[in-house]
Amino acid sequence: VTKDKGIPIMHQTYTGSRFDSKHFKSFIPAFIERCKALNQECKGITLVFDKGNNSADNIKDLDVKELKYIASLKPSYFEHLLAIPESDFVRFSLLMTKKEVYAYETTDTVFNKLNQRVIISKNKKREKLSVILLLKKIDFIVEELLELRAKLNTHVWKRRDRVEKKVKEFLSRKA
Repeated sequence: VTKDKGIPIMHQTYTGSRFDSKHFKSFIPAFIERCKALNQECKGITLVFDKGNNSADNIKDLDVKELKYIASLKPSYFEHLLAIPESDFVRFSLLMTKKEVYAYETTDTVFNKLNQRVIISKNKKREKLSVILLLKKIDFIVEELLELRAKLNTHVWKRRDRVEKKVKEFLSRKA
């Protein structure tokens, strides 16, 4: 989108059966061509994308093309940053929405690149919602496991391999 008015200059839809990170690599050349068609240089443009598009190859490709970017990171890859105490975060309100968020700025190694700027944000309302959703998921899985336990040693549930397969299915499923 344009910086001043937020007008979209490019979007691209693609099949949901393809990993975002795979699609991203083919998107960049099309994006550069779109910029050229609009008589714009990509040097003043910043790509913003979510963690689904992250991969070391994609980041390297952006660096080779000298494109600026802002990307979200997978928290599970940066667990040491999750341990930063909340008291170290700075509270502020977002300009447009007035939402209250907390942020902490540091540097870290990201995709084998040293001293990358990392901003960690926390949204208390979103955090509470995440906990509620997690508890609901746990309740759902426990309920399914209890139902399965009641069926054990009957019919197909006499076979250990089938029971183990079903349990793995429960645990991997999103409620």
